[in-house]
Amino acid sequence: MGAKHSNGATDSGHKRLVRMAQKRLSKYAAAFPLVLINDRAENIHDTRVASRRLQQVMNLLFPAPRSGKSRKVVRSLRKARRALGPCRNLDVNLELIQEKIATAASETAKDAWAQVRDALLANRAAELAHARDELRQSDIVKLIDRVMSSIDNTDHGADPETHLKQQTERYLNEWSDALAAVQEDPQVEHIHALRIAGKRARYSSELLVELGQTEAKSLVKSFKALQDQLGRWHDLQVLMEFVAQFISQADFLLNHPDYGRYLLTEIDREKQRTPATVNGILESAAKIRNHWAERRLKDSDTNNQSA
Repeated sequence: MGAKHSNGATDSGHKRLVRMAQKRLSKYAAAFPLVLINDRAENIHDTRVASRRLQQVMNLLFPAPRSGKSRKVVRSLRKARRALGPCRNLDVNLELIQEKIATAASETAKDAWAQVRDALLANRAAELAHARDELRQSDIVKLIDRVMSSIDNTDHGADPETHLKQQTERYLNEWSDALAAVQEDPQVEHIHALRIAGKRARYSSELLVELGQTEAKSLVKSFKALQDQLGRWHDLQVLMEFVAQFISQADFLLNHPDYGRYLLTEIDREKQRTPATVNGILESAAKIRNHWAERRLKDSDTNNQSA
């Protein structure tokens, strides 16, 4: 059912989606220039989030295969997000390293992580410079015009909620398949696929909530908690991969055997913790899948009774 305004008029799902697109466009247009002005981590994060959320609405208003302005908008948003991706990964790793420095039990541990931090900061500067070169090729004014022109010419009689429900159901099925693959073979690539599938299901569910489907709130909350678990696991995996590369640089172990010994121990500790971490993720995911299955069965029974 559409939302009601103070004048008593009922809004269509399409009109609410258009307003949502305008709101998300405003957030992206405000976030984008800040990345070019300073190097604060939150600006990079906010720009990526804003681009993803605007793209979600554009995908719903203009389902694939897209053409013309809508296709160019989606391509531009994806390009900006990918350009900033490496910087975002480094920012997350730097946050993890600060945690480790703050909790270090010895000066050797603190100094070892400081060495890794300095190397990451140097990488970040180079990645940010490259990202800015990519972003400067984007015309934010032209993107705004394309979005506004596109949504002005959409089908006002369309029913986005029905399409969104079908999309969410499809994403949930894909996520369930990804979970089954991890349960059968908990390899890194399968866990990563589960993380990506979960993102799609969560974002689609969030759109349902914004369009008035409040029953999807519990699903969004559950997926957010699961994605936090998966995100932490992923971030530590990426950090340990960088640490392994850092240690392998020429003469590092020769010149800093104490740092190298400590960091190798940290890699091994994280490797030992991984099975328990993955088991915890799978337990959380199984609860979501079971709850979702129970809800689908309940909805099916309700529909059969009313038929």
